[in-house]
Amino acid sequence: MRKLLILILLLPTVSATFSRIIYVKANATGSNNGTSWLHAYTRLDWALNNSNTNDTIKVATGTYKPGIADTARFRMKNGVTVFGGYASDTTITIRNWSLYPTIISGEIGDPTYPYDNIDLLVQGINLNASTIWDGFILEASSNTSLHLSGNSQPIFRNIIFRNNNANESLVAAGAAITSQGGSPQFINCIFFNNHALFNKGTVYSYDGSAPAFVNCLFVKNSSSDTSSVFYLSASIASITSSTFFGNATYVHDDGQCVIKGINSSIITISNSIFFYNRNKVGYFGGIDVYEQDSSELLLVNSTANVSNTIIQNFTTGTSLLVAQNPRFRDTADIDGPDNRFFTADDGLQLMNPCSPAMNGGNNNAATGVLTDLLGNPSRVS
Repeated sequence: MRKLLILILLLPTVSATFSRIIYVKANATGSNNGTSWLHAYTRLDWALNNSNTNDTIKVATGTYKPGIADTARFRMKNGVTVFGGYASDTTITIRNWSLYPTIISGEIGDPTYPYDNIDLLVQGINLNASTIWDGFILEASSNTSLHLSGNSQPIFRNIIFRNNNANESLVAAGAAITSQGGSPQFINCIFFNNHALFNKGTVYSYDGSAPAFVNCLFVKNSSSDTSSVFYLSASIASITSSTFFGNATYVHDDGQCVIKGINSSIITISNSIFFYNRNKVGYFGGIDVYEQDSSELLLVNSTANVSNTIIQNFTTGTSLLVAQNPRFRDTADIDGPDNRFFTADDGLQLMNPCSPAMNGGNNNAATGVLTDLLGNPSRVS
C-alpha cells in the first residue's frame, strides 16, 4: 500500500513535465492529428488549439491562414515553442527558414488591394519568456501582423514581417507589431515594406511596453503619419545591432521621423546604422519632394540614449558617427540575387573594409550578441 501511495504522489510531477512534438504540414495526407509528419495537422490553428505548455510545434514550408474572415487570427499559446522552416519532402529532416519559407498570410481579398485582408494575424496575451516563435514570414495583414498585450514576454527569432498594413479606419496600430505592456524580444528579425496609413508606423509600442530588438533590419517601411518605423508612447525600447535603411514618411507635416517617442518614453540605441531614410518635405510640380536623412529621432517629453551608431542627423550621444556612409554591399538589391533574406548575398552587409562601421561597435552594449543576422561573428576585435 505504501509503494502505491508513493507512485500516486509522483504522478502529478511526471505529468507536469510531459511535452510533445506536434507536426503541421499544409499538404499532409494522413490522419490529421499532428502526431508525425505523415499524420500532421494541415492547419496551424488546430495545432495551437491542441498544444500545452512545454510542447513544440514544427511547421513545414507552406502558406497558413488563420481563417477566411477578417477577424480570424492565430492565438499564441503560453510556453509553447513554434518552429517554421521545415522542408516538405517525404522525410523532412532539414530546417532552413530562408530556403523553406513558412508563411502566415492574411490575404483573403483582392490581392491588389491591401485593406480587405485579415486585420490581425497573430495574437498573444500574458505570455511568458518560454513562449518562442522562430522561422516565419508574417505578411498581408490589414491592420497589424502581431498584437501583444498583458505582461507578455515572448521571444521571436528569424521572423520576416513584410507587406503588412495599418489602416487608420481600424484601431491604432503598427503595421508589423503592436505591443501593449510586457517585454517581448525580437532577434534576427526583418521588417520589410510595411505601411501605416495615417497610423502608428511599423512598430507601435505603448502603455509601458518594453520591447527589445537585436540584429534586426528595418527596410523600406513607410507611413502616412509622423514616424516610418517606431511610434513609442510611454514605452521603454532597446535597439541593438540593427539597421534602418530606406524608410520613408509620405505626408508633409511637422515632425516626420524614423523613430518617435512621446509620453516619457526611453529609447536606447547601440551599435546600429541609420542611412538613407527619407521624409516628405513638400510637393512641387506634381512631384513629391523628400529630404534624405532629415530626422531620425523625434522626442516629445522623452529621452534617447544613442551610442556607437552611424546616424545622419541626430547628434546627441556617445561615440556617434554622424553623416557617415556605412558602405553597404548593395543597396539596390536588399535580399540579393537569390531573392531570399538570411543568405550570403544579402545587400545590407558591411563587406567593405573601409566601412566606418567595421569594428565601430561596443561589445559591452551587445552582451550575448555573438553573430550578425547571417551568423557571421559580430564582436569588435
